[in-house]
Amino acid sequence: MRTALELPLSLQFPAMVRTAHPTKNGILVNSVPAAIRADLTFDKALFWDIEEGSLDLQTHARFIIERIVSRGNRADWQRLKAFYGKEKIREEALQIRSLDQKTVSFLCVYFGVEKKDFRCCK
Repeated sequence: MRTALELPLSLQFPAMVRTAHPTKNGILVNSVPAAIRADLTFDKALFWDIEEGSLDLQTHARFIIERIVSRGNRADWQRLKAFYGKEKIREEALQIRSLDQKTVSFLCVYFGVEKKDFRCCK
């Protein structure tokens, strides 16, 4: 039998929270399981142009991934990997329309892909 840590987050925390819970130093996203809500608080500066509580982790995955890989810090990157997983981040990152060259280079090395595989480099 698999332990809770081996199960996908969606199976570990099936009850999704649909309301926004603003915090003092960060911005939370909708559809965050209550048990991990505090772990998914991202810096407000990353989403300065977005109304608090309007982001949905599943619907806006590509947008969230783009902001964090291009402008986020290491802690944001770790939270992103913990929630989406390496494969989901890779799939979405390859489809992003605009990334700076430094971010593309990092993602190429991290995922072991070529620059030509990125939509923004075609």
